[in-house]
Amino acid sequence: MPSFIVYLILRLKSSKLKEWFKAPFVIYACLFFGNLIGILLLAWLFEVNYPEDRTGIYFVLLFLLMLFYVFDNIKIGKWLHWLFLFFPISFLGHLSLDTSVFSPDERINHEFFAKVKEQIKPENSIMIYHIMNWNWPYFESHYKNKSSVGLFSDPNSTLTDIIVTKTTVITNPDISKLYDTIAIHPPSTYIAFKRKKPMIRNEIEVVIANDIATNQEHYKLAVFDCDSLEASDIQVSVSGSLQTLESKNKIYLIVSSINKDGSNGRYFYYSFETAYQSQLIDDDFLHHFVLDNISSEEKEIKVYLWNRGLHDYVLSNIISNVFELKLPENESR
Repeated sequence: MPSFIVYLILRLKSSKLKEWFKAPFVIYACLFFGNLIGILLLAWLFEVNYPEDRTGIYFVLLFLLMLFYVFDNIKIGKWLHWLFLFFPISFLGHLSLDTSVFSPDERINHEFFAKVKEQIKPENSIMIYHIMNWNWPYFESHYKNKSSVGLFSDPNSTLTDIIVTKTTVITNPDISKLYDTIAIHPPSTYIAFKRKKPMIRNEIEVVIANDIATNQEHYKLAVFDCDSLEASDIQVSVSGSLQTLESKNKIYLIVSSINKDGSNGRYFYYSFETAYQSQLIDDDFLHHFVLDNISSEEKEIKVYLWNRGLHDYVLSNIISNVFELKLPENESR
């Protein structure tokens, strides 16, 4: 950095001021050091965060442009240019048609998803690793038949039929005992399991909602009292048919618990918006929401549709079930 400043001063001494300002190196240097000073002032005066990762990548480009210009104007510069072959050569060594070098754990492999998808049945509940929260429904949007919602509350829980998680975050030894491995993708460390024996589901209550055509923001489908559910593991299954009149929608299926003091408890959602990706919806759905260990503080569980875009939609044949989940025979905690 100091060498660039020295070179800038030497250029000024050897040329007129007007020509100096027109020199490419001076333009690059002004952009580089001007941005650097601006960032420091924003941080010191206004406590703005320093740029990180891709937000500061333009400094690399400006630095290289200055360096190339300096090399072009010194005697041994043409030989120094060969050093930059290191970048494309090293790049070729890290090329991957399978995933990304940068944060591969944030990306789902197409083949991996397809293997998991073919193992999922409509009655299966699904738990995914939390970082997959938006990737998962995006991949679902490419399939006509939608699977149940991908929950992401606890990928080490053994209450769901399917678990999609990372080999690096598995802490529950029961997963390997109670589940079969159905897919694995080493570069991203993603792994998927399917329960050998499904949980026993004892139906507790059923609520049938009225068919409706509306554009209201919130539409209640069911409310379940938690008094008799304390310490229980439960599954709320919601089925029905949804029709939208616009290709873009902002509709969510919500299952949430309300505490006795009126505060919000647990909150689960299924994004029709993401799973259908700007498609007109005229489809049946079935989604399973698993809530473990209902606490004494939880008063009720609400099931409703949140239409945050106030779009017109039609709901029909809506049924909400609550099941108590029990361990299969010969299983214990």
